[in-house]
Amino acid sequence: MEHRDILSPSKTTPGDENSNQRCPVCDLTGFGNAVEMACHIEEHFDRKPTLASPDLLTDLSADSLLAREIERQEHEARKLQEQREFELLKAQYGMDNNGSFRDQSIKNMQKAVYAGEMSVADFYNRQVELRVAEMNGVDDGHSCSKGLQSIESDLRRWLANRCSFRRRPQI
Repeated sequence: MEHRDILSPSKTTPGDENSNQRCPVCDLTGFGNAVEMACHIEEHFDRKPTLASPDLLTDLSADSLLAREIERQEHEARKLQEQREFELLKAQYGMDNNGSFRDQSIKNMQKAVYAGEMSVADFYNRQVELRVAEMNGVDDGHSCSKGLQSIESDLRRWLANRCSFRRRPQI
């Protein structure tokens, strides 16, 4: 057979007309028509893993390993993001151990002055009061929640009345 006979479009042998139809997944050829090839290709993706198809099991295990790796990377990224946000919150609320209580208080008072919530004279007066309180070791009460003791005593009275009401002996 000569080279020109193989390439000549006028001379084809039965089965050669579909030889250009090749499965893109497994490179199998010789399909009767395009429908048979389409059905064959669908079988590649519709099959359940079986012991008869070790290549498919290898592909699935590689996919699951890849999925696990991606999941691990996403978990690490979330963990780092949460850590950064936590550090920012600690810094925002003065819990990052950068400076003493006095330094943090002065920074917060400066922010209040810049925001217009405190006058400059009040800033200097509070700064002096803070230094005097630190020297004497006396808490001036500026950091406590006002009215908390009265709420606590009201709650204790209410609970005492409720409990004594339930404890009355039944005659």
